Amino acid sequence: MKFFYDDMILKSLSCLESILLLLKKYVAWAANLYIFFKKYRPSFVAEIVASDAAYLISVVLSRKILTLPYLETGDSQAINAPSPAKSFTLTRKKSHSLYCGSLASGGAERQVTALACELKARGQNVSVYCQQLKSAAHKHYLSHLQEADVPVKSPGLYAIVRALLHLLWTKRDISIFQYIPPAIRINVLRLYGELLSSPPDILHCWLDHTNCSGGWAGLLAGVPLVRLSFRNMNPTRLPYLYAPWMHATYRVLAMHPNVTFEANSTLGGHDYADWVGISRDRVSIIPNGVYQAAFHKPHRQEISATRQSLGIASDTPLVCCVFRLSPEKRPLDMISILLQLRRLLPNAHLIHAGVGPMEEDIKEAIQQNNLADCFHLLGRRKDIPRLLCASDVLLLPSEYEGMPNVILESLFFARPVVATYAGGAPEIVIPGENGFLHRPGDISGLTQSLHKLLVDRQLNRQFGTAGQQRILSDFTSCRMAEMTLRSYDYSLAKIYG
Repeated sequence: MKFFYDDMILKSLSCLESILLLLKKYVAWAANLYIFFKKYRPSFVAEIVASDAAYLISVVLSRKILTLPYLETGDSQAINAPSPAKSFTLTRKKSHSLYCGSLASGGAERQVTALACELKARGQNVSVYCQQLKSAAHKHYLSHLQEADVPVKSPGLYAIVRALLHLLWTKRDISIFQYIPPAIRINVLRLYGELLSSPPDILHCWLDHTNCSGGWAGLLAGVPLVRLSFRNMNPTRLPYLYAPWMHATYRVLAMHPNVTFEANSTLGGHDYADWVGISRDRVSIIPNGVYQAAFHKPHRQEISATRQSLGIASDTPLVCCVFRLSPEKRPLDMISILLQLRRLLPNAHLIHAGVGPMEEDIKEAIQQNNLADCFHLLGRRKDIPRLLCASDVLLLPSEYEGMPNVILESLFFARPVVATYAGGAPEIVIPGENGFLHRPGDISGLTQSLHKLLVDRQLNRQFGTAGQQRILSDFTSCRMAEMTLRSYDYSLAKIYG
């Protein structure tokens, strides 16, 4: 009979005496099973691991781990995490595991996909782990990884059981879990167990939740190098992404020499370093890159068809916005900018692709300002290259950013950019050369720059060409992969050299 992991069952095991009795009864069996599993690993072992006895052990130990009180602070001596290996052959071929929440249509997920495919193309041993791959929304980039023959997996029950058996077999003091926030302990166990099955040399985690759970899993599994990647400003600036335990978790992880950090923009890296309380030079800066293999440049007929499908004439000045409708992006500024722009250029239109919590606010503002005939709220779209190429200029009015992928992609398609001094935008956009930058909230300045690029076609083409050359020179996924590999080697040499 097969059992499935169930939090309700865990909560029902409240008697400590029963827990100890069950542990005593099954510990010898668990040890033998672990030896067998470690030695042979046949496909049918998964069925054995899911058997009644293994499940009972898992339930008992899991409940004990999940109910440990959380301690937010600790020093490096009190936190008895495994030390990195004493030696490491720096010149040998290395294995890489990339870890993220899912493969949804987000910027970080796009870069995970690009890096994995580039590493695979270089003959590297690379795999991708995701917390979730259940729905179609979680699998947006899955096909790209499958085409590149990159293994993708979402750790589940068997990985948890493997982790728990390993804890029993190695007699590890589970009190270390009191420094792991309860909200991420299950995900830590999932990845920990998966890493035991296929131990990588490098574990590269992306975004805050998976940084925290992946960082701990990597430490528990003894991964030689754990890389935590920051993709925006620190999470206190993004309340819908922030959890109170993140700061303490980052500080604890930063105590370990085999945990390293990376950001995709200088401003974001410095912001995180100051928030965590580490030296800024501990954060490597590796900009995002455009993965050209994933982008088909639309033909003129496709561009014309896109405009026609939106009901926009071929000679209509068109501004494109692609971003999440959340407060840090300042989406309501689109309304104010379009109102001012229409006074200067009455036939101007604006399209927006994306969804988010402020979608209803935008719809209401469109109606209140009678912009329904010129503001096209498109929702979630898969044809972003067509939308960018069908437009004349990209607008990004954000308050906070990491390294905006949409700026890279717009310039890649030779479309100039009007944006704000947010995150990594100033590292891409050179004012007066491939676009214009303004402070967040400068409605008048943003409007004037849009107007200039919409009415001066020669300037628009000049900026677009310069922008495309800059992307092909400095912001390709190929360059990002090379910088990442050099950064890995530098960190490993610093730890083990």
